[in-house]
Amino acid sequence: MATLTKEFFEIESLEVAKDLIGKMIIRDYGGDNKVGGIIYQTDAYALPKDFKVDKRTKGALYPPATIHMYPSQSGHTLAIATLMPDVYNEILIRQMIPMIGIERMLINGRTTKQKNLGNGPIKLVKSLGLNADWDSRSIAELDWGLSLEEHLKNPEVIFEKDIPNAGKDFVGRYTLKNKIFPWSSL
Repeated sequence: MATLTKEFFEIESLEVAKDLIGKMIIRDYGGDNKVGGIIYQTDAYALPKDFKVDKRTKGALYPPATIHMYPSQSGHTLAIATLMPDVYNEILIRQMIPMIGIERMLINGRTTKQKNLGNGPIKLVKSLGLNADWDSRSIAELDWGLSLEEHLKNPEVIFEKDIPNAGKDFVGRYTLKNKIFPWSSL
């Protein structure tokens, strides 16, 4: 599978959010020890150049393809900077379908239920074994164990613009259409 490059992220967040649907996110612990899944939901964010920088919006200063471990009330979420480093554009990987390393993901996510591994941005981060230390690293550099790779070809997606309580910087959400959950029969 081809790994996504920095250039993939050098466009507007709304386009990147759509293009990430159906890609594989993989955490490589070394050897055959990997965890990951298919990205099936993303959010796109954008703010004007005059926004206030704080710990939640510092990703605005990151170059494209740089991870922003966005702090929230109960953990961190995985955002990736897009477009220009002086404009707040980033995408949030909201959900994934777990595909590889399920047993390790269950341990990382501190759960016994496979459906709890990727059905929310904080659960996704925990199941991949990520934390705040991953902040400001480039997703396009292959030498430290996290990558995004091509997987589904031309997946059908659903676009939503009006999401309750999404915030003023929210510009849209993409979801894989006709998603099939591996845990649907559990």
